[in-house]
Amino acid sequence: MNHPASPTVSLTPVKFDALGAFFSCLCILHCLALPLMAAALPVAGVLAENPMVHQVFALVTLAAGVLVWWGARPLGRGFLGVMIGANLVILATAFVPMGETAEVAGTVIAASALAIVHSLRIWTNTVHRRHG
Repeated sequence: MNHPASPTVSLTPVKFDALGAFFSCLCILHCLALPLMAAALPVAGVLAENPMVHQVFALVTLAAGVLVWWGARPLGRGFLGVMIGANLVILATAFVPMGETAEVAGTVIAASALAIVHSLRIWTNTVHRRHG
């Protein structure tokens, strides 16, 4: 009896970076929209104040970054430096006690840097594929 082949998911470097850019943008939206959500929905404010929520997000971000690094084509030194630095800032904002303004600013800046790096990598992968 013949069974159809199970579909496989191929995560190309562009797909890894697209996921990274998407989640970085979600992080930015989360940080910027949270005060509005907390005002409208007090339960969201209670969850937002729980440090464990941000620590879990930071660890998931780190794990996703490692997967992108592991599965993508080699990173240039500049890209790698920005990705390591941004992930360290995100980890610091989650685990080091600091004021809310510093936490939001650090996270938004780091997530923006990650989104830009992922977008640049998508662009360079696309250019290399067309011309290489």
